[in-house]
Amino acid sequence: MADRHHELTDFGARPVSSTYLAELFNSLSDDELLRRAASGELTDSALALAAAELTLRGLDVPPVRSAQEEGPADYQGDLTIVARQLTSIEAHLLASRLNAAGVPAVAGDTHFVQTYSLLIGAVGGASVRVPANYVSEAREVIAAYKRGAFALGANFNPDENVAHRANDEDKLTDRSKWGWRTWLLIDVLVGMGIVMLMAVFS
Repeated sequence: MADRHHELTDFGARPVSSTYLAELFNSLSDDELLRRAASGELTDSALALAAAELTLRGLDVPPVRSAQEEGPADYQGDLTIVARQLTSIEAHLLASRLNAAGVPAVAGDTHFVQTYSLLIGAVGGASVRVPANYVSEAREVIAAYKRGAFALGANFNPDENVAHRANDEDKLTDRSKWGWRTWLLIDVLVGMGIVMLMAVFS
């Protein structure tokens, strides 16, 4: 039988003595002690020690949060694949379209597919995942997406934002305009230096 003077708390699987806990709770600030007492992570004995310390400080013992209160109230189910056989870009575009439609979505396996593009067919390509409760809604949005329901209309004017883009470009400093060219030149020079060194020592 386990020693009744030892408890397992949120400090891990290491047995902790009541004396140690009492000293620890005594060293905590009021806010931290209140947080731990209300966390629901302490054993009954540890909670009693924390409550005793709070009482000594003249503080009210907070109600302990239950596991249900700790769990996410808006949990909508496990992530479910609603589209696959996509490229990395296609997965991100579709996930963005779903999010814009109010469906929480994430693109999956995009880094793997982008790195090992020759294996797209073997691994099933990149995918898009949504919470289980949103699967039906997601499939409706995907069907509309494939029908072209979100395509730009014939009256779309791509020049409408030209003025805004021009203003943004005017705000750029010479350093920001030419900075990337400087870094590109540095990369080329460093690369040439590495190649020359390899040729000398090979």
